[in-house]
Amino acid sequence: MFKDPELKWFYKVLKDKNAPTDLKNRISLYYLKEAKNRKFNIELAYTTKHCRIKKAKRLLNKNYPDGDNELYFEELSIYYAISLFNLSSLPLKNRTKELNDLVKNKIIKSFTATTEKAVITRLDGSVVEVKTLSKMLDDMFDVETLSTTKRLGKCHRKTIALCNYFDQIGMFSNIVTGLVKDGHEDGDVLHTWSEFEQKGIEYVADYTINAVMPKKDYYKLRHITKPLCVINSQELFKTFNLKQINSISDSIDEKVFLTNYHKIKPDLLKNNFGKVPEKQK
Repeated sequence: MFKDPELKWFYKVLKDKNAPTDLKNRISLYYLKEAKNRKFNIELAYTTKHCRIKKAKRLLNKNYPDGDNELYFEELSIYYAISLFNLSSLPLKNRTKELNDLVKNKIIKSFTATTEKAVITRLDGSVVEVKTLSKMLDDMFDVETLSTTKRLGKCHRKTIALCNYFDQIGMFSNIVTGLVKDGHEDGDVLHTWSEFEQKGIEYVADYTINAVMPKKDYYKLRHITKPLCVINSQELFKTFNLKQINSISDSIDEKVFLTNYHKIKPDLLKNNFGKVPEKQK
């Protein structure tokens, strides 16, 4: 029944006649809450990915009766469709399958697609233009991995590498980390993406979904209010080279490094991570 070691310990305490009552009560409440959240998010992720609209809306209405649930479901569905569209190693017909399903199920109004981008018209008439990131890069970057599902689960380190690539071609960007909604079984997910500006418009480049889109549209789709940490890539790579950053991330975990960079930077500089030598710049 209890596979997680922490839950096994909780169960042991609950069965212990000598355990304090207040501790048992706190554990019971914690377990019920976690079990409910996990079950809800697993079901929501499944129904959203497979366009099971009625069931997804029932789940949302039951768990978040005061929220804008239809909008939440619509945005999650569009996000999944974008992720599939940007599996650019596949034929275009396969890449647009999920977008076609969204039109059939009246989750979006329409879309147009080429091998390099998709333009999605939402039900309210607003338009989201999504470009395929791998189509904008050259062989200096690992385009082959980016074009397949092998890119998943690598957002933190790969976003650093992507911003390093941008830096080398003179396109300065920010490395941004925050909590996003994506129907994951554990609720909100800590995620890292890149932000840059072109012709006065702010854009997001997301390695995980191989996509580039306007920042305002990306923040709406992923329900981002305020990022946890923003790191200027030009400043970062003047202070540390990529090899040093990977070494730091191996030591203290990428998530810790990217969410607490400004706080831990002075300590890192004191501990053998100095300025990048001239020849490495």
